[in-house]
Amino acid sequence: MLTGEFKEKTMSELELHGKEFSTFVPFLRCIFPREEFKLTETCIDDILPLADEYEVKCVLQKCENWLLTELEFKGAKVTPHYVDVDNDVKYLMKCLYYGEKYSLQELYKKSFKTVLPYQLKWYIKTEHYQKLLEENKRTGQISVKSRELSFEHLWIYYVLSNDKENIPNTFAGVELRISECWLSGNKPSGNLPTFWHQIKHTKGPFASTLNSSDFTVQSNTSLEMEKKPFEYDPEVTDFTLIVENQKLHVAKAVLIDASPVFRKMLTGEFKEKNMSELELPGKKYSSFELFLRCIFPKEYYELTESHIDEILPLADEYEVKCVLQKCEHWLLTQFELKEANLKVSPHYQGVDSNVSFLMKCLYYGERYSLVEFYKKCSIKALPYRLQRYKENEHYQMLPESRKRQLVEDRLLEIERRAKKSRQSCGFDTIKT
Repeated sequence: MLTGEFKEKTMSELELHGKEFSTFVPFLRCIFPREEFKLTETCIDDILPLADEYEVKCVLQKCENWLLTELEFKGAKVTPHYVDVDNDVKYLMKCLYYGEKYSLQELYKKSFKTVLPYQLKWYIKTEHYQKLLEENKRTGQISVKSRELSFEHLWIYYVLSNDKENIPNTFAGVELRISECWLSGNKPSGNLPTFWHQIKHTKGPFASTLNSSDFTVQSNTSLEMEKKPFEYDPEVTDFTLIVENQKLHVAKAVLIDASPVFRKMLTGEFKEKNMSELELPGKKYSSFELFLRCIFPKEYYELTESHIDEILPLADEYEVKCVLQKCEHWLLTQFELKEANLKVSPHYQGVDSNVSFLMKCLYYGERYSLVEFYKKCSIKALPYRLQRYKENEHYQMLPESRKRQLVEDRLLEIERRAKKSRQSCGFDTIKT
């Protein structure tokens, strides 16, 4: 639109009819690097259609990653019979629907696997399961995925019961739903041929209408080669960073918007202002590339713990707020996920691992002036005994004042709990 032979190419303003301001602003905040925009489920419901319409890969990936993280939290529940089961199933079906509608393959695969333990009756009438069917009817395509989901359930029940004679009667509703979903011209894949081989001799109206030739295993061997990041693009790139003799082609405006350091360097009275290339001695190419991929909106880059170890020093040096916030959010989310998983499977090794990770978070919060992050981590450290972390390398790197404050806060928490315990037992006779 803005670089092709269209009238918009020479325009300085563009009015977007039919869009809502309250929705479009969060969408743009997911693209531009000035600060990290925190997503919510409601935001994603608004943003995903826009990301799909404008084909913004980084926003689609960001939404997918957020939904996947939420799935992990829901998967860390202690019991399958907790009170939120209906809400979680609704959320899972929403993920399945979004995964198919917006071609988010990893999201669909993970939510499909997560929903399998749930009974069909819990999701068959949910809004997004029905949308899944309606979307396929609208496009004239069979809902292969929703059909596979029903088949997988039938297969699970068959394996568990091993009663071929009773399955068609017990799960007549399942067969009816599969029959309703079934349209010609599309073939499911995966383990369904094996399933059909096992169950094709069962009785029932649906089983009698198909044979094993209806199922074929599909494989996709064509892999799309990933393009090297930061290649020259005459329509976008106008500046080059050189790190370890390798070139990274970037847009100067994005650097200026994201980093006060680059803004001063590239717009102030410095020699770099009029340069088309800038060499950065002493930097590591692999680390700097990761750092830039966290800034530029071409694609959303999924962080790992080792990446953060490399990126945080650069984000601090160049004062890139959005990357600092991105790393902060990832670290806090990972610790909360570790805590949730520990509740399901508690063991000392897991506790030690969590405490070690928490000490790293505390150190990063102190080292890079992440004030709110440090405060949250210090609160999470209160339940743990000093013995668990006093020899930890990141705890040792904390200033003495921080170590002392942790111990004092821990003692105050112990006293608070002791007082509460005495009061609940009616023995609050000690003066405080």
